[in-house]
Amino acid sequence: MTCTLDHLDDLLAWARRERPGAMGLLDHVFGAEVAAKRDARITRRVHSSGLPERKTLEAFDWDFQPSINKDLVLELGQLDFVERAEDVPITGQAGTGKSHILKAIALRACERGVPVRCARCVDLLDDLHAGLTQVAHSGSRLPSSRSSGRSAG
Repeated sequence: MTCTLDHLDDLLAWARRERPGAMGLLDHVFGAEVAAKRDARITRRVHSSGLPERKTLEAFDWDFQPSINKDLVLELGQLDFVERAEDVPITGQAGTGKSHILKAIALRACERGVPVRCARCVDLLDDLHAGLTQVAHSGSRLPSSRSSGRSAG
């Protein structure tokens, strides 16, 4: 009950001011504790996802990009495609709002407990190159479909 201990003075002041019954006091204290734990989990998920900033669909400037299908984007924001394990490629010219939309969808996923990893393509390629370099210097070989027992086809 870390939140309760951290905010004990405020909770006591609230209880003196509002004079709730026992159940009201417990509801208030436990509600605040649950909300704090939920917020901390979301914060950890966002941090571990690599999401560079928190963007929301509510803050997207739809008037700036009237060519974007708002209904479709809002539908994607419901994350039904995640439950169906579907990929959603988003393409377009620079400056059209793709990054904002993707960050907003990723934030919603973090809020709903869905694991997220955000990375720029160049960073993924750098990671791949570093891994290949490490394998080359160690003298190891990358597994092939033949050596792993899988068939190619």
